[in-house]
Amino acid sequence: MIARILLALSLLAPAWVHAADVNVQAPDEVRKLVERVLRQWEAPTPPRDAIAVQRAVVQARRLVTDALAVEGWFSPTVTLEDAGDTLRVAVDPGPRTRVAAVDIEFAGAIADPPEQWAEGEARRAALRESWGLKPGEPFRQEDWNRAKRDLLNTLLSEDFAVAELEETQATVDADTSEARLRVRVDSGPRFALGEIRIEGLQDYDRALIERYGRLRPGDPFRAERLLSLQSALQNTPYFSSVTVEIERDPGLAAAAPVTIRVVEALPKRTSVGLGVSSDTGPRGEVVWRHVNFFDRAWQAEAGVRIEQRRQLGFATLQRPPRPDGAIDALNSIGERTDIENLRLQRVLIGVSRTRLRQAQVGTVETRLSFDYQRELTRIPGENEQQLNALTANWSWTRRALDNVLDPRQGTLLNFQVGGGTRRLLSDQDFLRLLVRAQRFWQVTPADSIIVRMLAGWTIAPSREGIPQSFLFRTGGAQTVRGYPFESIGVRDGQAVVGGRYLLAGSAEYVRWFGEERRWGAAVFMDAGDAFDARDAFRPAVGYGVGARWRSPLGPLAVDLAYGHEIRRFQIHLSFAVAF
Repeated sequence: MIARILLALSLLAPAWVHAADVNVQAPDEVRKLVERVLRQWEAPTPPRDAIAVQRAVVQARRLVTDALAVEGWFSPTVTLEDAGDTLRVAVDPGPRTRVAAVDIEFAGAIADPPEQWAEGEARRAALRESWGLKPGEPFRQEDWNRAKRDLLNTLLSEDFAVAELEETQATVDADTSEARLRVRVDSGPRFALGEIRIEGLQDYDRALIERYGRLRPGDPFRAERLLSLQSALQNTPYFSSVTVEIERDPGLAAAAPVTIRVVEALPKRTSVGLGVSSDTGPRGEVVWRHVNFFDRAWQAEAGVRIEQRRQLGFATLQRPPRPDGAIDALNSIGERTDIENLRLQRVLIGVSRTRLRQAQVGTVETRLSFDYQRELTRIPGENEQQLNALTANWSWTRRALDNVLDPRQGTLLNFQVGGGTRRLLSDQDFLRLLVRAQRFWQVTPADSIIVRMLAGWTIAPSREGIPQSFLFRTGGAQTVRGYPFESIGVRDGQAVVGGRYLLAGSAEYVRWFGEERRWGAAVFMDAGDAFDARDAFRPAVGYGVGARWRSPLGPLAVDLAYGHEIRRFQIHLSFAVAF
């Protein structure tokens, strides 16, 4: 019985096992291409009569010849030989076809003479200059298709909403290995925005949409402006779906109607979350949100977060963006922490204005706030201390990243300044400065380097009378790994409290694995100190290894770090996202 099964399997097995039984002789520039193509080749199965073998050989020759033509080799010599259990393939690709000339013709409004449209000549010259397949370059089918697509998309994105390729032709001369390209594009009429129609509004008025980007009748058509408004509205909590479209009717080009369709989201939402942090322990939180408070599109949010070492309650009332994009908010926080024997209770109320704008590279966010806070601190064995501070604070953040949630290349820079004075409800005169920077390098598709730096200085005669939130402690998953959270600072009795100076840095190398590169391994070194006198700087050093997983919320990091000064290992769990 077993012998019969083995005999049946041997009859069903292919005579050639694809790439393993294909011997390719070809120049280096085409060998990998030929080998990849022949993996798709269907080898004949027994019984292997002469007709089946000849059919398979013809198929293999056609696959190789077609693949070479797509890459610009139109006159190859392909020799195939059936050597029993092996297919021998010899390839001489011949000369590669290159582009000899490109002729781009224009029709429609883009071809209007200067007296009708002054910008026409410059636009045509720019389109010809940006053409992606220039004379002298190899003629590849993929490059040819991309060049045509990019030319059309450039026209469709600015002024010409109904542009089309009227004629495209690539003439290949196999004898001279030259390709002559011809493209005729009809731009159609120039489009300008007409009536702005808004559909789907029920709880909000038209002014809310105009706060996020106003389209004006008569403006030239720019696809980027429509997409920008759509993206801005979609990112608000007010709408679950948004589309912004222009009516692409050539007869209405002079004043093409624009339709903004929205589906409003539910205004009230309550969320519950559970989590764990190696810094502050297990946590649970409840957050309530109402995005149409007072029926005026104000956003109200309140929540409670309970952690092992920190408990926090907060409430925020935020107005919709002003015409200039600024967002005003009223903020309140109540917080209690017990970290490194420093027990702290803090209550804060304040107002803020935040503005986000697009920079030449990345985005720039600024925030100005005025806060009043009362802080109660207690160190075991000492009396309680109550501090008051009315502070003005300003923050500037520049993000120039390829991906905000999962950066692989780019730079972040943050600068903060804030302080208070005895003349205005503060117990001490002080000014706090903080600089944070992160740099990401993608050395190869699988290798990344991350460097971080923090430097802070609280300018004051001493740390007495200054709230802890305006002093510095460090240590933990996001600063100096290998040490407990905020355990590096100034020793005061049994507790670690904040100092007036901070200096810390980190260097990390990450290697990602697999085709999707969702899993990675890291090695790192951190060093830093928070201290109260310039000559007291004693950096604590930590180093170790970690695992990374690219989750939908950003890279999840699990690190095993060794604190050199305390001679102890520490496990850190965090989302390794940029600030």
